[in-house]
Amino acid sequence: MSNNDLNTINPPGLVAPHDGDDDPGFAEETPDLTEGAPLAVSDDEPIAPRDLPNLEPRERLDRFEAMTAEVARTWKSPKARVHEIEALVAALETGEADATLVTELIARNKRTPATWTGKRNICIVGYTASRVHVNDLPREGDGAYEVWGMNNLHLYMPDMAADVWFDCHHDSIIFEKNPDGTYKDPHHLEWMAGGGAMPVFVMEPRPEWPGSVRFPADELLARPELSGYFTNTVSWQMGLAISQLVGVPDAKIAVVGVDMATGTEYAAQRPSCEFYIGLAEALGIDIVIPGTSDLLKCASPYGLPPSPMAAKMRSQLEHLIMQRGEAQSQVNQAQQKAAEAQMRLHQTVGGIAQLEYFVNVWMQPENPDRDAVAGPPDPGQPEG
Repeated sequence: MSNNDLNTINPPGLVAPHDGDDDPGFAEETPDLTEGAPLAVSDDEPIAPRDLPNLEPRERLDRFEAMTAEVARTWKSPKARVHEIEALVAALETGEADATLVTELIARNKRTPATWTGKRNICIVGYTASRVHVNDLPREGDGAYEVWGMNNLHLYMPDMAADVWFDCHHDSIIFEKNPDGTYKDPHHLEWMAGGGAMPVFVMEPRPEWPGSVRFPADELLARPELSGYFTNTVSWQMGLAISQLVGVPDAKIAVVGVDMATGTEYAAQRPSCEFYIGLAEALGIDIVIPGTSDLLKCASPYGLPPSPMAAKMRSQLEHLIMQRGEAQSQVNQAQQKAAEAQMRLHQTVGGIAQLEYFVNVWMQPENPDRDAVAGPPDPGQPEG
């Protein structure tokens, strides 16, 4: 498959699904999944879960299959979806045979992931120290992770075996130049030009980037469920990962090497990342974050006594602030002493210069060796 094919076959909300997966990933319309509300199934009359026991077993099974498929295609109200599926299962579990059929039916309706490699788990890798945890994640087998890199991370982790890459910067950033006309990141541009082994999602694909694939920004922005709260590359990646994994059983998104700590230039981008992490959790996608990451961390819940660790850190902070004050006081005292010594030095030098003037100009030398006091004679004046 050529890269041109990759840019044209993607249905809305997806990127190049793996072979055998023609699920578009997003429902065209979302049915009402509020508790007890009827679901419209194909051309049949709407039917609510509470009506299922009144139907014949085979008709119940057929309706359940259609309703489960309809529910699985939507993700606007995940809690309601779970409630409906549980209600349907409970209504059909009237005997051992029915329970077996329900199990088989659910297995057939499980949505497969729309990731590039077909894996059910995704790992987003950033720049901070916790990025090394990507090496702890399985890459093969049922729980394997598809690894997503970003920007010029390849310069810092050249041996990371990524599956998909992202550079969601505007071209003005990617091609930014120094005052002398040279590119600010020439090594990244060289890497982009030498790509092709894996897809590289960018906002505007270019022929000189053989691996470049258009990032589905418009499709993600069109989904009201995602809120359009994309303030950085990680947020875009989270939105795309959610669209590919929602409805996939036991799916996980790991976020490593991403802190966006308070006090850094990235702190303003942190809320959107945490928003999409929460959205993924609400949609049934498990989130994996290293304990050393600043994401989703607080010293202690609001209104409750501080945890022992928080109290210890606050005590250490107060101690360090006190030490800083003491050190600053010592510095101030030393500076004052230095200023006083500098003033005495200036006064002494000034006194020496004044006395030398009087000695050399107004006083006769006590011995011929004036140079010992006044220095060498003025060559323009006669001696004696």
